[in-house]
Amino acid sequence: MKDHIRSTAIPSRTIQTPQSISAEAQAVLSRLVDEDGHPINAQYEMPSPEDFSGWMKVKAVADAHYAAAVKGLEENLQSTAETITVEHATIHVATPHGAFDERHAIIDLHGGALVFGGGEACLVSALSQAHYQPTSPARAFSSTAA
Repeated sequence: MKDHIRSTAIPSRTIQTPQSISAEAQAVLSRLVDEDGHPINAQYEMPSPEDFSGWMKVKAVADAHYAAAVKGLEENLQSTAETITVEHATIHVATPHGAFDERHAIIDLHGGALVFGGGEACLVSALSQAHYQPTSPARAFSSTAA
């Protein structure tokens, strides 16, 4: 039966950036592709699951790409972060400037950072979450919030 399993071919095409979104959102999407329109994160040659050193090389390249993508963003964020380590996990505890409800917290479990997206990019992501989504009484993120 396996001899008859076929894959799906998708012809090459260009998908335009949506014009219905903000210029800032368009810029974010634009940073995800190279000059020829190819997704940057699809250009890595993936090593075999057993190739630890190969994965660490890909991780270093991806982490450098993500760090470059967020460079300078934290300067505009009204939040601070403390980085702590619990056993082997790196945790960024970000706090918004100004008033917020200390009874609530946002927990962003970024499982992808086990391989990609950790480091500086993950820290800036935490700062961004605290800046844009403070847990204020008017906008509390809890199971009882409407």
